[in-house]
Amino acid sequence: MMTDLASTTPQSLGRDPMVGLRLARVDGFEPAIALGQDELPAYLRRFTMLFADDATMRRGGIGRVTRAVNAQGEAVALKQLILPTRDEFDDDAAHEALVAKFKAAFREEYECHRALSGLKGFPRLYGWGEVDGVPAIVMEWVEGETLARLRSRLAVDDAGRLSPLVAARLGRDLFDLLCRMSLVGEGFVHRDISPANIMVRAARLPLDRQLAEGTFDLCLIDFGSSLALEPASAVAGTGGKASFTERYATLRRAIRSRAEHFGHLGFAQKDARHREPLPSQNGHTARLSHWCPCARL
Repeated sequence: MMTDLASTTPQSLGRDPMVGLRLARVDGFEPAIALGQDELPAYLRRFTMLFADDATMRRGGIGRVTRAVNAQGEAVALKQLILPTRDEFDDDAAHEALVAKFKAAFREEYECHRALSGLKGFPRLYGWGEVDGVPAIVMEWVEGETLARLRSRLAVDDAGRLSPLVAARLGRDLFDLLCRMSLVGEGFVHRDISPANIMVRAARLPLDRQLAEGTFDLCLIDFGSSLALEPASAVAGTGGKASFTERYATLRRAIRSRAEHFGHLGFAQKDARHREPLPSQNGHTARLSHWCPCARL
């Protein structure tokens, strides 16, 4: 599955940001976080009436994601379930059972995402409701681009290869992100980690700056294939958190050490095709296509 949350704003399309937007009323809205009675009214006003820009719509699995804005001009992502079409040979019972299955899968996606919402590297989740009777999820609109779209900008040649240092740094930052998934319990899996589902955020720091500084603000999107094998409540308490912190620190040191070694050592070999190796950033030479599988997006 792929849900592309890359930012394609109305301004970038050269038109008035409020022209042609579709009014989307989110009925039966359920906040993704616990709120006090004094906080709830403002929260509902913020997310129950949205203006969706259908020109930004992207499909991912059983849902479609659209950029929307609220009355205050805040951008959010509105993901709606795509209900199955009825086959002419289906009876009422069979079709209703299929619709129920789709709705259950969409709700499972929401619950898996909610377990990770608020952690660095994952879109913030705002809530659940229905738009025109169809289940919908309201979440953060991530400003940035997917690694799949950034491939040509990051590549050092027409074959789409990355320098060893950039590949190692991307791997390091992705590893950091994946380690945080352990906070919701052992056995949580995304099941669709690919360049199309890994975004580089650009709201705080442009890509060029991130590339120069050697750290990437990565964000994992699309939880349509995710599965929680253990409830998040199973790791509640300080014991589970302490255990994760210890493992996380150890693994993070290991990956950082490997990344720096890979980036500064470089390779001097040629591959079986006898192509000239690529120059690395420190003047040494490096060969990517066979020596570094992660260097291809």
